[in-house]
Amino acid sequence: MKEKIEKIGGLTIMMLLAGSIMLTGMPVSVAENSASEVNIDGFFDVATEIISGTYYGTLTKDNPIEWYRCNISGNVEIRVYISSNEETDCEFYNANMTIKNNRFENDTWIATYNILEYDCTYFNIFIPENISGPVKYEFTAVILKLDYAVIVRGGPISDSWFDDEADKAYNTLKARGYLDINIFYLSTNKNHPNVDYEATKSNIDQVFTILSVLGINKQLFVYFTDHGKNGGYFYLKDINDLAAIRPWEIDAWLDQVLYSKCVIFIDACFSGDFIWQLSATNRIVITSTDGSHYSYARIFTYEFFDSLRGGVSIGWAWEDGDRDAYERKPGLMSPQIDDNGDRVGHGNINQADTLPLGGDGYVARSTFL
Repeated sequence: MKEKIEKIGGLTIMMLLAGSIMLTGMPVSVAENSASEVNIDGFFDVATEIISGTYYGTLTKDNPIEWYRCNISGNVEIRVYISSNEETDCEFYNANMTIKNNRFENDTWIATYNILEYDCTYFNIFIPENISGPVKYEFTAVILKLDYAVIVRGGPISDSWFDDEADKAYNTLKARGYLDINIFYLSTNKNHPNVDYEATKSNIDQVFTILSVLGINKQLFVYFTDHGKNGGYFYLKDINDLAAIRPWEIDAWLDQVLYSKCVIFIDACFSGDFIWQLSATNRIVITSTDGSHYSYARIFTYEFFDSLRGGVSIGWAWEDGDRDAYERKPGLMSPQIDDNGDRVGHGNINQADTLPLGGDGYVARSTFL
């Protein structure tokens, strides 16, 4: 089954059927359940907590392996690769989960479960009865990342550094397990690889209308990169104040989505002037500089996304980006952060900061992609 979003007379509805999303005349395929794997190698025996990734171990009839993963929900694909030459299947015992489908292909037993949200969900994997000795196996638990992201690349097509920064965001999200169908990539360079739609106000509005249905209780990551101007101007294509995106427009788009938490990163000159309008409960607002200084291509941005790709928190990644800005553009660029909803961003231009800072940073320090 696939999800299709349709707009009928201004009403947005969601149906489960084979189809596609239509966005200003452009079809968007919606894939079946799929996932990106994060390979984390390790060995385990009994009662080991599993983090999404790949683990290796040995099963015996007398020593079934019990494992658990706390606080997970949604669709989880479980694969056990039998390295024995004998034809066999694996028996699974499961609690608090409903099996959706399973199959055995080329010595690989694959099951997809819908896991209900419990404090702890336990699993046992047992050695099949017709195996007399140890069975070595590779076990991969893939948690489907069902959070959503929006990337908006503005600026003239000739300004290729905006492509670089938007691609950096996209590749980081992919590395952290975001599905392609959950990343909405808009760009003025509409023929650039991985771009879904041209970056226009109308298309951005349509994306957030879709997310008002799909994004309920999900974490939302939003990234804007382009030229900016003090007073809260984000230029989509031309340096034209009348056509620029203003802070209250982004705020209105975000207000449509009933997310669990939102990270909004404005990467543009003088972007700190967006904070007052975008600040809200459960929002982490990040800007590459304050309202009085320029932002410089790739500085802060690359270090921020590289750190996120490595698995650190939003707050830690902000610190790494802030340090990069201080070391490379001292006194010229001042990244800001606000996550307590008080409409005031914090970040010192004359030093590399450590969070928390002025009451901001506590939420960011505990939030991850």
